[in-house]
Amino acid sequence: MSAADRSSLQAHPFLIVSYPILQVMSVNLHECALTVMILPLLAANLFAAFLLWVMSKLMDKGEKAAIATSLSLFLLFLYGLFADATVGLFVPYHYHLVTIPIWLLLIGLLCKLLAGYEAENKKLATFTSFFNSLGCFLVAIVSVLLLNEVYKVSQVQSPTFASKTHLQNLPEKPSSALPDVYYIILDGYSRNDVLRKQMGFDNSKFTKELERQGFYVARSSHSNYHSTVFSLNASLNLDYISSPTPSYLALLKSLEDSAVFRVFKHYGYKTEFHSSGGFEDVFHRYDNIYRTDIWMTNFSFITFHRSPLRPLVEHLKLRTKQKQTRGVLNNVLASPDRHSPDIPRFVLAHILAPHTPYVLKADGSTVDSYHITKTHTEKEAYEAYTSYMQYVNDWALKFVKKVKSIGKVAPVIILQADHG
Repeated sequence: MSAADRSSLQAHPFLIVSYPILQVMSVNLHECALTVMILPLLAANLFAAFLLWVMSKLMDKGEKAAIATSLSLFLLFLYGLFADATVGLFVPYHYHLVTIPIWLLLIGLLCKLLAGYEAENKKLATFTSFFNSLGCFLVAIVSVLLLNEVYKVSQVQSPTFASKTHLQNLPEKPSSALPDVYYIILDGYSRNDVLRKQMGFDNSKFTKELERQGFYVARSSHSNYHSTVFSLNASLNLDYISSPTPSYLALLKSLEDSAVFRVFKHYGYKTEFHSSGGFEDVFHRYDNIYRTDIWMTNFSFITFHRSPLRPLVEHLKLRTKQKQTRGVLNNVLASPDRHSPDIPRFVLAHILAPHTPYVLKADGSTVDSYHITKTHTEKEAYEAYTSYMQYVNDWALKFVKKVKSIGKVAPVIILQADHG
């Protein structure tokens, strides 16, 4: 391709709009599949094509239209930095009502200046070559980073847990019927004394009812780990995580074939995994995986949350989380109906509640703000958390009652938080 051809080729808007999406994938590949970026890439490039068409109607030359498009796309994805820096300076709960018009006005003024700029074709060709080179450079750099992450993911080895070495000597399956086992992880659930001290909330009614139902409540329990993937590894592998601490990728890999999973499969259990978002691919060896289908993925949310689409994607994410939470709770509640007297079941459910975002109130109604802990007061955040917790409490008691009413062999039910 000649230098003249390169200067007339206006590929830079599509390269520049693809860069932020590839960049998000390069730092999140350990948590999602490459395929989740296909739709965001397609949508972003279609928008770039539309914006380029609009600019071509407003500008007297195609090169200026392409440059205006690239600058606009670049600034659109920089909006998130501006919004985060000015949060709280404007209307506290709806700051985007001020920040988005300001940012779009800035982009409009820039495009107007560019439209009125008189430049020779040679100078426009130089600008076009620069933007093409910049776009190619950005995409090339992030592609190298992405390929490096793909390689690192392929080379990750699961950490060694001592518990797995003892599984070769498990006794044979007993002749008596084995109980169904329900292991329910309530993400971010705090213990009673912390709730009372930090939030002024009395949760004793719920825990007393659990004790009345035959549960043992560990009143001084605490997690050894700060996040779900660490806590789940220790629980499901019946061992502390070794030092030095394995990478996040290694910990995810170790969940695929955990010690607990091996034990239950050894005794002929049918396994179920329920998720309210995340870990579905990690637990792919389970016989049945229940999830709520959504289209607003975490990847799409992170990508477009940087742009003036922020209020829209926050609204869609809020509705997505509400759908996911209701979906997983309904799926787990229906799980006892699949009880079989001949085949025992191990049911593992990771429920992202009452963890933030606090998407439901105590009565099951929806909240109207996604980032409640960012733009609301501490008191409002505590009230939202405890209200969400009460909704989870009511569900848990309903679930326990249903499980205990099914089957002749008393089930094993474990309700556990992964961290506070």
